Formats: sequence, structure tokens, C-alpha cells
Amino acid sequence: MAIAHKIVYSCLRVFELGCSAIVLGLLAKFFRLLNMFGGTSDSRLLYSISMAAISVFASIVLVTPLKYSFYCFPLDLALFVCWIVCFALLEDVSFPSQ
Repeated sequence: MAIAHKIVYSCLRVFELGCSAIVLGLLAKFFRLLNMFGGTSDSRLLYSISMAAISVFASIVLVTPLKYSFYCFPLDLALFVCWIVCFALLEDVSFPSQ
């Protein structure tokens, strides 16, 4: 049972790393396009890109299944709540009209 838990834990961390890296890349491209068209960055965009960077860092650090890694559940719960806030903030973001 312990081996299966460690495998599932590592797979979920890799999935978290992939998802947060994809969001980080999309937001970086959005910032580049904003810079090209002379738009201004919003505070919700800055919050979202910093949340993506924190998630990438946390998933890289915690990807190895250590003996007491289940104590990181409060961190995972906090990251989940922050991601829900990010998606709610980014719901109506669009390019500036030309």
C-alpha cells in the first residue's frame, strides 16, 4: 500500500508541475503580447503569474515522495484555493482593443 501511495503521489505532483508550467507559459506569452501592443499589466495578471511560479517551484521541491510528505497537505490545499482565485480573476481578461 505504501508503494502505491508514493507512485500516485509522484504522478499527481508531475501532473501539477505540467499544468502549472503550461499556465506559466501561457501567461508569459500574454505578457509578451501585452508588451508588444503597449498594454499595461493588471495586478490580477501579476498575481496569476506569481502563483504559477510558486506552484512550479513547490511541485519541483515536493515531487520526491519522502517519508513525511503527507504533512504538505495544507500547502496543497492553499495552492488549490489560490488557483481557484486565479481562474476566477482571469475569467474576463482580454486583449486591449485596437
